[in-house]
Amino acid sequence: MTSRAKLARSCETATPDDRLVPAVLAAWAQANVARANLDYASAQMTPTISLEPSVQHYLNDKYPSHEVLDKTQYSTWVKVEMPLYQGGGLTARRNAPAMR
Repeated sequence: MTSRAKLARSCETATPDDRLVPAVLAAWAQANVARANLDYASAQMTPTISLEPSVQHYLNDKYPSHEVLDKTQYSTWVKVEMPLYQGGGLTARRNAPAMR
C-alpha cells in the first residue's frame, strides 16, 4: 500500500451508530417507559371482563332449608368492571406525561 493510499485511508471515519451512545439508549428507555405508562393509564379507563369459575363441595347433602342438595356445586360468573367516576384521577394520570 502506498503512502498516499495510507493517508487517504487514515482520514476515513466509521459511520456513527447512535444506538450505541449511552445517552441515546437512556432516552429510548425513558420513551418506552412513558409509552407503557400512557398505555396503562388508558387501559384503566376501559372495562375489564373476567370469568370466575367456582366449585364447592359439601360434606353433608341435607340442609334444613332444602330437602336435598348436590354435594358438589359448580358455578361460573362473568364479571364486568368499569370505573364510573374517580374524581378525574384517571384522566389526570393519562394526561400527566404530556404536562412534563
